[in-house]
Amino acid sequence: PAVEPLYAPVPIGAPSGYGTVSTYNSQLGATNSGIWVTGQATMEIPADVAKVSIGVESRELTVGDARQKAATAMESVLDAIKASGVADDDIVTTNFNVYPQTTWIEVSDALGRHSEPRITGYTVTNTDQVTVRDIENLGGVVDTAADAGGNLIRINSIQFTVDDPSVFGEQIRQIAAATALAKAEVY
Repeated sequence: PAVEPLYAPVPIGAPSGYGTVSTYNSQLGATNSGIWVTGQATMEIPADVAKVSIGVESRELTVGDARQKAATAMESVLDAIKASGVADDDIVTTNFNVYPQTTWIEVSDALGRHSEPRITGYTVTNTDQVTVRDIENLGGVVDTAADAGGNLIRINSIQFTVDDPSVFGEQIRQIAAATALAKAEVY
């Protein structure tokens, strides 16, 4: 059978077409009576891991030399980090780039005077994300990496986080539910 739309009464002075609103729940016979409340919760959770973006950057005349120098430096950095207690599984390569270094020179030819780029060398960057699970050892890991990488080292960022935030899910849901219940009790 067809369901006829329900129309809300039109308040006096309302624009035309205002009262021609049908509701899905009303058509099905359901009602939305009562007061609906929601709850929110936030928690301050102390960080238990640090994620450090550590990289090396090498500039040389050839791609091969720049890549080799970066690889040697990164190997030294990773060996030092592992010696500081970081597990192999907590080290992930996140970025590797090779790009030319250029300079612009003034050229005169059949087309006239203009500038052209000339490659003067190459830059190689290699970045790894290192998860440090012992935050008390974070300073030592960063210092060790910096010493091992020398002038090629780049400490890009350090992010403090929680290794497994799902363990706090039930607790935060309970706090949110208690907040919603408190609101409902007021009403």
